[in-house]
Amino acid sequence: MDAKKNPAIGHFAVVTVKKSPNEKTNTKITYPIRYGRSDGTSIWIEKEIVDLLFAWEFLIKKGSWIQATEEFLEIISENNLEFPEKIQGENNVFKQIEGDEKLSDFLVDYFKKAINEFS
Repeated sequence: MDAKKNPAIGHFAVVTVKKSPNEKTNTKITYPIRYGRSDGTSIWIEKEIVDLLFAWEFLIKKGSWIQATEEFLEIISENNLEFPEKIQGENNVFKQIEGDEKLSDFLVDYFKKAINEFS
């Protein structure tokens, strides 16, 4: 891959917990970093959101097109938000979520609540 035509837009940071009060010593934590951000916004929350949307099958890849499931579209519309039924390319999914702060905030809260219910 040509780094000039396709420059890196971020990376995964890896942190190792060396000492902890519970039994989490030597646990590795990874999180995405987006280049070009400042003022405490470099953690790439949108990457984590998109990964969860695919993992929970709210978005399905079909070739170069990505389709939102009916369940996801219902959740979005019930909360007065919008998301296209189909979108071409993962980069456009990132643009959609990064460009809509209300959608991004809602999805962060949605996944936090859903994940905490399993804990």
